[in-house]
Amino acid sequence: MSYQKLGRKLGIGTRVAAKMLRERTQTGQAAPAPRMAAASRPQSTTAKASTPQAREIGRRAARGSAGFTRAVWTPFRSAAGTLWHQVTGVFFAIFALFFAQNAWRMRSAWRTGAEHRHFLIYLLLLLVFAYFSATAFWSGRQAAHPKKGRA
Repeated sequence: MSYQKLGRKLGIGTRVAAKMLRERTQTGQAAPAPRMAAASRPQSTTAKASTPQAREIGRRAARGSAGFTRAVWTPFRSAAGTLWHQVTGVFFAIFALFFAQNAWRMRSAWRTGAEHRHFLIYLLLLLVFAYFSATAFWSGRQAAHPKKGRA
């Protein structure tokens, strides 16, 4: 996500809050009283119907906060996903190097000998973990640079 898009989305909530504050000061409304817990409310008072203006302000605030959440969470999720794939790829690469080292030590016995089976097992595990490492890094790259259709 570009910094311009991030700034725009972060600014929505700020603009909505500023507009609400301006409207309240212009109409002379006081700041809303803190809400009491349901158990401590007196039962004799009846709930007043909210005005259409207050409902619209609430909808705008909800939209702004949802936009702010998306603007903050989406880049964080993308970065965390990329980092997760890269760390996983490093661990798979470490295992692949371990198996490559053992396969290299047993390379002379690849045709015959007592270590033939171990050599083939190490070679197979080397290929499997190298594949896992490569696909983990590839997935991390895809998470860092999503295509236009996928977001």
